[in-house]
Amino acid sequence: MIRGVLFDLGGTLHTVSSPEGRDVAFARLLLERLGVEGARCVLFDDSLSACKAAKAAGMTVVGVYDNYFRETEPDMREICDQYIYGFGELL
Repeated sequence: MIRGVLFDLGGTLHTVSSPEGRDVAFARLLLERLGVEGARCVLFDDSLSACKAAKAAGMTVVGVYDNYFRETEPDMREICDQYIYGFGELL
C-alpha cells in the first residue's frame, strides 16, 4: 500500500492510498484530490517510479538525491525537470 500525503497552499492535508503503488493513476488521483491540473503542481521525490508517474500526469518534477536510490540518479536526471542533493540548493 502506497500513501500520498500532501498539503495545498491553504494548509489543507490531503491523503490518497493506492494498493497499486506509485503509477500515473495514483498521481492523477492526487491531482484530482487537490482539484488542480498537473501543470500547477511540483513533486519533490527520491523515487524513480514516483517521478515517472508525476511526469506522465503533467507535473513538474524535482528529483531529490537519496543514497538508497543512488543507482537511479542517471535516470532521475533524465526524467526530472531538476535534480537536487538537498533542499538547501533551492534557497
